[in-house]
Amino acid sequence: MLSSFYRPQNEYCIAVSGGAEPMFKLIMGEVDQCFNNIRVLYLAGVDIPLKTNLEMVEILKQWNDTVNAEITWFQPKRIRSKRVSCNHHF
Repeated sequence: MLSSFYRPQNEYCIAVSGGAEPMFKLIMGEVDQCFNNIRVLYLAGVDIPLKTNLEMVEILKQWNDTVNAEITWFQPKRIRSKRVSCNHHF
C-alpha cells in the first residue's frame, strides 16, 4: 500500500499497533531502517497519537530520530497479586 502514495520528497510517520502481527512489525522496522523519510512509531494498546502526522514528523526530525522516553523503577503496589516480588536488578 505504501507504494501507492509514496513520494521521496515527502515525510511519513506510521503508527503501528503493539498488537500487530510480529511479521508486520518486522517488515515495518525494515521500512523504517531503509527510508530516511519514514518514521515508524509502535503504540501500546491504549496509546493514541496526540499530534498530527505532520507534527510528529517535524518533532522526530528535530530530535534526529532519538527517543524521548522515561524509565522508572517497577512499582510492585500496582499488581494486586501477593505472589509477585520485585528485586530491582537491571
